[in-house]
Amino acid sequence: MSAGISSIGQLILDFASGHLKSYVSGAYDFVDVRDVACGLIFAAEKGQTGRHYIFSGAQVQVLELMEELARDVGYPAPTYRIPSVIARAAGVLASAYYRLRRRPVFTAYSIDVLRSNSQVSSARAREELGFATRPWQESIRDHVEWFRTEGMLPARR
Repeated sequence: MSAGISSIGQLILDFASGHLKSYVSGAYDFVDVRDVACGLIFAAEKGQTGRHYIFSGAQVQVLELMEELARDVGYPAPTYRIPSVIARAAGVLASAYYRLRRRPVFTAYSIDVLRSNSQVSSARAREELGFATRPWQESIRDHVEWFRTEGMLPARR
């Protein structure tokens, strides 16, 4: 992973370059960092001392994310689904192998996160602070467009 590139940013770059040949079923809780920043400001201004606030967004299935990337990047999404048990085992090996090269596309931990279904709630932050999130698709489009504008979106080989 390049310095300063987030995990989702690296996923977008890997997708655009053709490094993603398959996917694993599961889900992410996807929230835009701009919305989290607003939530933190709201917590500082309106939050109650001793209260905890979760700034979550939408639960996004991996296949939905791949389909959105296909629309935004202009390349087809991977169609081969790897069973999560096999992907997790490979993730253990990939972590060791990629320490010498670049950041792995997935690790055992990332597979565990995908399989957890990301069931979190920002209800308290929404009710008490007025926390709101933009559609996750907008965040992906903005991310892809930023990479494109910066000349970082690789051409597929």
